[in-house]
Amino acid sequence: CLRYGTTKDWVLGIEAVLPDGSIVQFGNRTLKSRIGYDMTSLVVGSEGTLCIVTKAFLKIANRPEAVSRIVAYYSDISSLGKAVSDIRSGNVQPLVAEFLDRKTMDAVSKSSSISFPDASFMLLLDIEAPAEAMKRYSDEVVSALSASSPISIVRTDNEKEMQALYMARKGAYSSLLKMRRSPGDSVLIGDVVVPPSSLSAVLSEISELAEKMGVYTALFGHIGDGNIHANMFVNFGDREEAQRVDDFHTRMAQIALEHGGSVSAEHGIGIEKRKLLELEYSYRHSEMSIEVMRSIKRAIDPNGIMNPGKVFI
Repeated sequence: CLRYGTTKDWVLGIEAVLPDGSIVQFGNRTLKSRIGYDMTSLVVGSEGTLCIVTKAFLKIANRPEAVSRIVAYYSDISSLGKAVSDIRSGNVQPLVAEFLDRKTMDAVSKSSSISFPDASFMLLLDIEAPAEAMKRYSDEVVSALSASSPISIVRTDNEKEMQALYMARKGAYSSLLKMRRSPGDSVLIGDVVVPPSSLSAVLSEISELAEKMGVYTALFGHIGDGNIHANMFVNFGDREEAQRVDDFHTRMAQIALEHGGSVSAEHGIGIEKRKLLELEYSYRHSEMSIEVMRSIKRAIDPNGIMNPGKVFI
């Protein structure tokens, strides 16, 4: 979403069935439409708790003319953070900006044929440009990455090589699942987001907290927009461990809030993060916001039949 935004940025309108069976249309096919409240965005962000979407009017974008993939490896968090900051302040904005920590790289290596240099972090960037300008764009990005003293940099526009590099990020979660200590283990995914300027500090605090609390945590995520996925290993059959991981998850959310971030970037609230929703609005002294959302839910779905139990406790 770094270059093109998130789902809500591409939905112009929807057709939906309300809980009472009524069929409604919010929005339309036009790029501009200010006709009262933005009901389209409300439904897009409602996690299925208001209606059933039966049709959507979407914007589409042309495929990039040329794409190059660049991977840089760094020895510490501060170097990684500086690299991301330099890229974001430069003239070339990436399509994709992802990162993996050492634990995640090790998991990927053990479950695939992919190998990595001796580095603490991997940064993966995709750059789009007109074909004739790609080398210039790519050179500019490599120059910016080099200013943060990387261990190594790899770049390619070969489709097969690009796919091989991206498999490290795409296969991160499934690789971590294969690293479970026992069949009873689960891997709980955190989804905090912070301003990019706070990334280095937050990554450091999360790593230190995980070590202090004894929670095995692997980090990866969409670093270009500050979205960190902390993958926590937990056996829910072990009450003490489950509580410790839950406490860590809550403290991690508090760290994000203290740095001007949010408890949920893209995965939504569902059941798992209902307490964190209350934590965030309480932190902002905006508890009334939750009551406003409950009021909307009651008005549209008075019998509570749409995705019951989700979002609100």
